[in-house]
Amino acid sequence: MKEIIQTLTSRLPKEAVMLVTVIKSSGSTPRKKGARMVVTAAGLQAGTIGGGKVEFLAVSLAKDLLEKQESTQQEYRLTPKEASGLGMVCGGGMTLLYQYLASEDVGLQEIVNAISDCLVIGGSGWLFQPLEETEKAPLIFYSEKTGWLGTKEPLVAAFDEQTLAGVAYYVEELTPPSQVYLFGGGHVAQALVPVLANLDFQVTVLDDREEFLNRSYFPEVCQLQLVDFADIQQLALTEQDYALVMTRGHLHDLTLHQQLLQTPAYYLGGMGSRHKVAVMKQKLREAGYTEQQIARIHMPIGLAIKAETPAELAISIAGELILARAEQG
Repeated sequence: MKEIIQTLTSRLPKEAVMLVTVIKSSGSTPRKKGARMVVTAAGLQAGTIGGGKVEFLAVSLAKDLLEKQESTQQEYRLTPKEASGLGMVCGGGMTLLYQYLASEDVGLQEIVNAISDCLVIGGSGWLFQPLEETEKAPLIFYSEKTGWLGTKEPLVAAFDEQTLAGVAYYVEELTPPSQVYLFGGGHVAQALVPVLANLDFQVTVLDDREEFLNRSYFPEVCQLQLVDFADIQQLALTEQDYALVMTRGHLHDLTLHQQLLQTPAYYLGGMGSRHKVAVMKQKLREAGYTEQQIARIHMPIGLAIKAETPAELAISIAGELILARAEQG
């Protein structure tokens, strides 16, 4: 969603664009409901609805609709044989919503800016997209901060499809990207941060060494923070947050794990060899932590792909976080 909003922010003041959204998905499809892409008259695009021939056909239709200044829906329902020809493994169905967004619509630009603030600064909001031609705005947005944008009639925020005042809407709750607290600014952290940034995770790197909190090491990071590893309670982690421990020594790791286990953080991870992990778990047992509490910490962090180098470990860790985020819902 971040790439979509960035593209709308930069393009809409200059030209009309087509917003293509997957509003229904069944069976085996490359992207699920809520996937989006933006298409310009020149065929430039941001985001993806899954690639392959389906996306090729979608881009072609989007360009035609841009020329006509029209919006529509298109259903792609595929048998296994047809799916194979469209680059899919087996049968499935997708319904795409094509929305013409006019460049001269100042109210629309205000909505895009509000969505951007919601995703970057924080807080929840709801995006309403009409599923049919209507005189109402092509996008309606609501958050506690902005109130209703794009309509004078308040709608009831809800998930999935809603029919309100005779108009059917595709409705989606928008929330900021997952926040990752990464303790330790060493080689693996430096390799991991750009990967996570491209996956729409917001990352804060924390270290007790000021020289490691350097923008030359972390140009993509959201925030750099100097901390005392012995006291991180001021961070106030929430049940939506991720915390990864990869400091330079056992003592710091142990101190951090003990503190992080007192937080409601959704995901806790610790890096280390099998021996280091075994020692860490034993130290936690000796400190009075139960097996259930210790099991909250994913150790060693990362998918089992026999990663060794910092770059390989970064891919392994990122893969595990993608899985954790998908399971988080």
